[in-house]
Amino acid sequence: MKHKKKLLMICEGKSERELLQAVLKYYPIEAGYEIYEYKTNLHIFAQFLFTRYLNDSIDDLNMIQVLKDYRDDAVLNEKYTDILFIFDFDPQDPRYNIITLRKLFDMFSDSTNQGQLFINYPMVESALDFNSLPESDYNHKTYAKRLLRQNGYKNKVKMNSVIKEFKNIDDTNLYIILKHTYLKMVYLCQGSSNDYKYLLEVENTLLCECDQISILCTCLLFLRDYNEEKFMRILANVAF
Repeated sequence: MKHKKKLLMICEGKSERELLQAVLKYYPIEAGYEIYEYKTNLHIFAQFLFTRYLNDSIDDLNMIQVLKDYRDDAVLNEKYTDILFIFDFDPQDPRYNIITLRKLFDMFSDSTNQGQLFINYPMVESALDFNSLPESDYNHKTYAKRLLRQNGYKNKVKMNSVIKEFKNIDDTNLYIILKHTYLKMVYLCQGSSNDYKYLLEVENTLLCECDQISILCTCLLFLRDYNEEKFMRILANVAF
């Protein structure tokens, strides 16, 4: 008998939880899932991981135990078939290191093994960053790194977004957001829709050469990874 999937969604905090809850309200999945606020950012977690387990092989690590070693919680005592890591890019963080991020994608490239990493560029509020829906030039939409400090990006999204807040996501705008996200991923990755490590290289090049981040909330694409046939069927019915 095939066991039902159960997803553990590790996220930074409240904002990611609000987004995932809004999305799954209008895009239900058959799998069970737990959204767990890990209350740390990508760079702090990476620093812990590579300091604490410097001499360990990734294949030898029990990822649930690793998660417990950093922050234990009863939710980590459950059994999961898949692990998703959802973090902000946060290149303004002084701990930002492209070599470390490459290692993370090497480690977290399969949700059924050690986990799949999703980085939102520049942060989870990118899911709301639409001046209109649809938005004609969304594939080329970027934001300057120098403006990220002091909640600059969050304030910009709150001011200009047609959606404003995660709670305003509904069954009309969600599918347009998903299609924009998918098409931009394909555009940035030159035809690939699931090469998250390649996307990191695209973003890092843009960051180094232009001080810009291309806006993209990749965690929404877990829906495609979970059931690609359903995802593509839904997107085929979204016209813009």
